Amino acid sequence: MNRRPRSITFLSGLFILLGLVALSLSLLPPVNTSDIQAMSEFKSQHPFQYSLRYLGPILVSACGVFVLRGSNWARWLLVVWVGLHVVLGFIHSPLSAMVHT
Repeated sequence: MNRRPRSITFLSGLFILLGLVALSLSLLPPVNTSDIQAMSEFKSQHPFQYSLRYLGPILVSACGVFVLRGSNWARWLLVVWVGLHVVLGFIHSPLSAMVHT
């Protein structure tokens, strides 16, 4: 029986952990008044845009679980997800792209 490489186990556990942390942080109420105002403006947008705030971390955690189970589609989805974040970070600013990687 082939054993899973430790790097795959570590990375999928990391994605599960990061997804759960991001989801729990998005569920916490805002702390200061500027965050409260920004959140109220964000909630007034289309519900689909608002739901993406929760869908991303759930998707990343689910992909981490499915990578542990050996699903190839989850690996590719994580590669696309991380690549998209690096490209968007580089478009935003090159320094931000270096922080994302």
